[in-house]
Amino acid sequence: MRCVLGVDAGATKAHAAIADEAGQVLGFGQGGPSNHQTVGLEPAMAEIARAARAAMDQAGLPAEAIETGVFCLAGADLPEDFAMLQPAVEALGLCRSVTIQNDTLAALRAGSSRPWAVVVICGTGFNAAGRAPDGRQIILPGLGPISGDWGGGADLALEIIRLVMRAWDGRGAKPPSPSGPWRPSLPPPRRPCCGACTTRRSSRGASSTSSRPCSRPPKTATWWLSP
Repeated sequence: MRCVLGVDAGATKAHAAIADEAGQVLGFGQGGPSNHQTVGLEPAMAEIARAARAAMDQAGLPAEAIETGVFCLAGADLPEDFAMLQPAVEALGLCRSVTIQNDTLAALRAGSSRPWAVVVICGTGFNAAGRAPDGRQIILPGLGPISGDWGGGADLALEIIRLVMRAWDGRGAKPPSPSGPWRPSLPPPRRPCCGACTTRRSSRGASSTSSRPCSRPPKTATWWLSP
């Protein structure tokens, strides 16, 4: 029985599966973050190996029984990446022969019954690829803003934070709310206290000391976040 190992490794996790030549999945394993560009080469290889070994254990097969492995790796973008990753994966000893691909191709083949398609990945990062029926293919560099790429989970999270903070401090538009006027979850920005904001208040006849937002002009115009 001929068996193959497939690995899809990204910035958040690594998945590995072992299948026979009929396409039946015999084992599955999972590892952690495994993009060498974000976690480093050695930690990435350790997580890829962990995922692959778990799949082998479930399948009950040793590495010697795996004829070939296809490793679709996030961070396999430039020739320098492939030159680094090929020997590093081979040194793990997970199969007899190793093929390194960009992780976009794993999604392309997993999402189509044909070998040609277009795929867009919005994971931790962003990338896209396309393959034509005649075999021509293109894979975007996937290097972030410096290569014109944007739209992964990390990008979206930072953009959300940016827009919320601009709405909160008044520099940006306030988002519409289906339940009525926009109510920020953060306290409104305050300017530094001038030192004269303690007042006397009467509560049910008793006098108490409390503080309220200062109405006097501050010495500086620095904005600060309330604790």
